[in-house]
Amino acid sequence: MLPAGNPASDNLFKTKSGVTFGGASRDALLSLRKKLADELGLLPEQLSESASYSMAMVVRFALGLTAESGAVTALLGNGLCGCIAAATVRHLVNASTNAVCFHLNGPTGVSSELQRQLHPLKRMGVPIHEINGDTVDIDTASFLQSVQRSHNVIHGGFDLSSPRQFEAVSSKLNEVLNECRTPVHCIECPSGIDPDSGTPLFTPLFASSTLSLGLPLTGLAHGKTHVGRHYICDISLTRDMYLEVGYNLTSLFCEQPVVQIYPVESEEE
Repeated sequence: MLPAGNPASDNLFKTKSGVTFGGASRDALLSLRKKLADELGLLPEQLSESASYSMAMVVRFALGLTAESGAVTALLGNGLCGCIAAATVRHLVNASTNAVCFHLNGPTGVSSELQRQLHPLKRMGVPIHEINGDTVDIDTASFLQSVQRSHNVIHGGFDLSSPRQFEAVSSKLNEVLNECRTPVHCIECPSGIDPDSGTPLFTPLFASSTLSLGLPLTGLAHGKTHVGRHYICDISLTRDMYLEVGYNLTSLFCEQPVVQIYPVESEEE
């Protein structure tokens, strides 16, 4: 619920039951995630695993409430979103979905966190292809073919710490995804959107759905045409951590770890 004194103009989002709340800036979310590590001792793998169960629920809903005989393509970055996408693939493959992964890689190589998420996927026989993030001109043929053969795309290429990472390559991939009819489900924020303002940073992606992690970014309200269906999931932010940004959302997850939310000015779907 809203704490006393919060102006109505801060109410950017609402739940189906009428609970209203605001968003958070990129810097605020980065600070809260640091607190999850420093104060609660939560490892990146724990955050990834928690959010991946919710993302798998979102994709199952898009697949017709079952993962059996589904087909997904996953785009993985090196950050938290990429790790969540990889863990989501593991859950879906265990539930009889076919999957192909494409990893956006740069000069620093694969992060240790993502390496740990990729290890079981390799053991499970999931094809994993690398896309060189430093190449301006890339061949998108194999990516396009995989997307066209898939029922859904899981997009974990956004990185909150570096929203413009791999800008040229991401622009090209966004063009491919926007032209296809395959639904794209984004983690945290659609690629190409400024997380604070919602304005395009580069060629923006039009998502079918977006999963916010603990708190929605303010830019998702202002750039709502790119968000699609909007969900928020629990990642273990505490009541005190929520109140640092003015909203205690712990009650949203009393019944389930993921709920759908809406822009305040829109009609409920």
